[in-house]
Amino acid sequence: MKEIETILKKWHPNPRAAVWNCHGTWVAYHKALELIAQRAKITFDPPQIIEADAKNKTAVIAVTGRMSDPATTEWSIGEAAPYNNKNGYPYAMAEKRAKDRVILKLIGLHGEVYSEEEADAFKATGNEVKSITGHQGPLKRTELKAAMTTLSHDLRDCLTVEMLDEIVEANSAVLEQCEIDLPEWFFGKDDILGAERTIAEKREELKMKAAA
Repeated sequence: MKEIETILKKWHPNPRAAVWNCHGTWVAYHKALELIAQRAKITFDPPQIIEADAKNKTAVIAVTGRMSDPATTEWSIGEAAPYNNKNGYPYAMAEKRAKDRVILKLIGLHGEVYSEEEADAFKATGNEVKSITGHQGPLKRTELKAAMTTLSHDLRDCLTVEMLDEIVEANSAVLEQCEIDLPEWFFGKDDILGAERTIAEKREELKMKAAA
């Protein structure tokens, strides 16, 4: 476990929010792997299409990735078909799976950590997420979600940057626990805007209004 955390610390600002324990298997968020790729300056060659069958919703793609420090090249295959993919975007899913596998290979975690895109069983439900440290904050999950919902409403009603800063400061403990215990609420997931980005965008919005 320490080895995983040590490697993640090198490439991710908050390793505790990058992975969770899914019934004994460590699983990484796709967005966390994208951030790791960016920080590690991983580049990808154009993908090779091995199989493309839109009618039968099947796609198989080979992806090669490169990292300069240390100089490393890895490749992997991503496949998406009705038997292992329930969404309607097999090409996008095949690409995600291939790239995530390559990223994990390049940073030395392949076989130790799996991407959440590997299988529906790895998708976080919000009830079984445990951070890499196993930390649990003082608030129960239902209490934490309620506090974050209230915070969201307060952020929406902010009129000035000063008011925003006061609200964020007053809820610092809630936000800290959310980052650890509800990372999908803090960092966001798919099309859901997380608290971190919501606060940043609200601050920019208020600054623009103040300057107008």
